[in-house]
Amino acid sequence: LILLLFPLFIQGQDARIGNWKDYLSYHSASYISESNNKIYCVSSGGLFYVDKQDNTINRLSKVTGLSDIDINKVAYSRDLDLTIVVYKNCNIDLLKTNKIINISEIKRKEIVGKKEINNITIKDNIAYLSCSFGLVLVDLQKEEIKDTYYVGDDINMYEINGCAILEDSIVTATSGG
Repeated sequence: LILLLFPLFIQGQDARIGNWKDYLSYHSASYISESNNKIYCVSSGGLFYVDKQDNTINRLSKVTGLSDIDINKVAYSRDLDLTIVVYKNCNIDLLKTNKIINISEIKRKEIVGKKEINNITIKDNIAYLSCSFGLVLVDLQKEEIKDTYYVGDDINMYEINGCAILEDSIVTATSGG
């Protein structure tokens, strides 16, 4: 009788039927960002964060609600308590309290040449995305692309590697200087 009832008490898998579980590698970290109570880390397999209050490690992936795979950069806006996640294909997710908003305009845009986001700078509820084709401004409050600036002349357009905001000026580090 015990041998007949034994299979009812064992479990063959830890995910229920119809649910998914990820088995991504979180071995090497490439980019980090700190919020008020979390430290986000981009790794080779995805994104995870350490909760500062209870010291738990939580993984975020497409299985848990993110919009895409191959996360590239992450940044945090203290003013809005919002985390911005950028993917290698230029897709963007905004992580608000228990909500994920996707902004896919750059991903869907037809651009000649290389299309990638090199850096994120946040100032006054605007995320300045330093891209291979220019500088893209994302309004984090309205959750939309605000503007795009192309740096260069009629012949050459420069890749923007990073930017800084100094008083009323935006200073960019480009491939041309």
